[in-house]
Amino acid sequence: MTHIYNGLTALQVAENRSYFGANTLSHAPVEYNTQDASPQLIALWFVRGVLIAVVVMLFAIPLLDFFMGNIPYELWIAFVACVLLLTSVAVIVVLVAAIRYLILRRKENHQKLINSVRDKALVRVVRDGKTEHIARMDIVVGDVILLGVGDEVPADAVLLEATELIVSEYIVNGKFECSKTTHHTESDLGEIFPPNYVMCGSIVLQGEAVAQVFAVGNHATKNEELL
Repeated sequence: MTHIYNGLTALQVAENRSYFGANTLSHAPVEYNTQDASPQLIALWFVRGVLIAVVVMLFAIPLLDFFMGNIPYELWIAFVACVLLLTSVAVIVVLVAAIRYLILRRKENHQKLINSVRDKALVRVVRDGKTEHIARMDIVVGDVILLGVGDEVPADAVLLEATELIVSEYIVNGKFECSKTTHHTESDLGEIFPPNYVMCGSIVLQGEAVAQVFAVGNHATKNEELL
């Protein structure tokens, strides 16, 4: 650093976290439809399928016998086969829904585990005039962060200092290498990713930088696309 930064005080950190939110993702509750069935719906479908099959067999056979008299043995066999076929189809549909639900639940739990690990990754910040290592999830708007080679940008930030800084914004906009600088022109103001901004999820490939956070959590650029 070529300048001395005091960063936020403990009181400012608490105020900014209360006003702008924490640097974590808060997903809306998962809503299930007929394709993403919940366990309750799966059980309901199964019970309905079994009940329908039983009701059909209990009522249809006596009715056929009453109206048609002596029913040929072959017709009985065909009727029972049709009922069993329909029951089998219902069971298959329920099994497919159950498997789909389990796969989706496993993916959701895996993503939660990844987010938990990332939230606890350490980030260098300046607070009260001192350099500290804090968890990524504890970053707040206004924090002064220090970035070096290999670091992942923990939140959207504006550069205060940059030395030969090159970052990969592939996860944000598909660009593998982007040169970043504190200098910008009026023509850069309309860009989504101006050269003096480093966006959440970007990886530092070269150089080092000092930046100040302006968006965290759900409001960060990459995270907004995930919601």
